[in-house]
Amino acid sequence: MHKTAVTYLKTISQVTLDIPVKPYDSSRYSLVQLSPKTGRMHQLRVHSNKISHPLIGDRKYGDKNHDHMFDQNFGWKNMFLHAGSLAFTHPFTSEKMQLKAPFPKDWISLFEKFQWANPLD
Repeated sequence: MHKTAVTYLKTISQVTLDIPVKPYDSSRYSLVQLSPKTGRMHQLRVHSNKISHPLIGDRKYGDKNHDHMFDQNFGWKNMFLHAGSLAFTHPFTSEKMQLKAPFPKDWISLFEKFQWANPLD
């Protein structure tokens, strides 16, 4: 049975690199904010893939050519998916909760290399 899944996407930054990735002469990347409104397994990864914007480092739904370029040129091997902020209402106390997590080192390197502002700052 098919279940509905809803994800909102907001583009934060973009970059075009003069590094070829098959079959193109350059490569383009975006930093996006994904906000799931439902909770399906691999929802963000599947939705990104379905709109032809797979996550870097996603071995199941991603693009190995871009993953290889990131590894060869920058040494970045991890999946670029990070829950920087999570907000919910506590199920027992009804208290509004917000959890935040800083970006790991590879993300910080990416922000510096691509001259992108850290969206959590």
